[in-house]
Amino acid sequence: MKKIIMLLSFFIVTFTLGQTAMANYAWFQQGAYYQGVATYQANSTSFLENKYQYDSSFRAIANASSSAFANIQSSMYDLITAQMAGVSQYRGHSVSVGGKMGINFVGAGSYSHFNMNLPTIDASINFKQVVLIFVSITCSVQVHIEGMQAYGDIDVLGGNILNIYAKGTPNISQNCSGNIPIVGDLIANFAEGKIANLAQKITANFSTAKGFPISAYTFLGLNSSIKPGQYVINSFDVGLFIKNNLSTLIYNNSVSVSLSQPTGKPIGGAWDGQFKRVADEIARFSFPNQSLSLVINDIRDYEYDFYCPPGKYNCQIP
Repeated sequence: MKKIIMLLSFFIVTFTLGQTAMANYAWFQQGAYYQGVATYQANSTSFLENKYQYDSSFRAIANASSSAFANIQSSMYDLITAQMAGVSQYRGHSVSVGGKMGINFVGAGSYSHFNMNLPTIDASINFKQVVLIFVSITCSVQVHIEGMQAYGDIDVLGGNILNIYAKGTPNISQNCSGNIPIVGDLIANFAEGKIANLAQKITANFSTAKGFPISAYTFLGLNSSIKPGQYVINSFDVGLFIKNNLSTLIYNNSVSVSLSQPTGKPIGGAWDGQFKRVADEIARFSFPNQSLSLVINDIRDYEYDFYCPPGKYNCQIP
């Protein structure tokens, strides 16, 4: 009986030690906010709000920015899908969009000239051709598009884009284990004229894209995001001025818009050893003739803390 008890104790101790592990450390998000920073004649004031409150002032702008990048990504995805239709060797593709998107408007009465710098687009297209039962050729084509531009005119009252011209040159590379003849033909076809068509399609979609209101009455949600009394600089009410003059500012002046995507990661920011605050710019509106600008930031608070690996019961903190 004594031997049985000792053996059982050995197994219990062994099992417990087997479940013991050192804790790991990671970043945990503790808060999320939108911040608006208004600047008038080199003087600034800011406003901070909870990102998830139901009546968020900045959600319309954040959604418009997100919609712009989603529209670009889906347009590229659809273009490749159409290009690959009927290609038996095609095995799927992915698309990512990064960087900034800039739009400059120059008012000309009832319409406005625009110049749009589109963000960087990367796509990966995969192919496979079976040669024998156990032998196949694989090929991955990488498409990198940087510096794509679109320009034309927009009806600022209705938000309809009237004329579109576009340009852009893709950088295409491939990594193949052998020769798949159809791949070279598709790359050549894609490189010749598809990118300009893509830029035109993207731009045209902006006038009808859900969540991307580009007309002078809404202008990407700017009309509802800057409330009177919220940004007052030296007795100048920025919100009231924009509310009363938004359409005039757009079709009689120059306006610059920059859109970005937040990383959603704890990159950058100052760390005090446990907590850090990260701010990513998601939109910037500049009215140079009025010395006026507005920046919208996506702000996240993180805590650096430990966690126990899954299935470990006796987690030891270093």
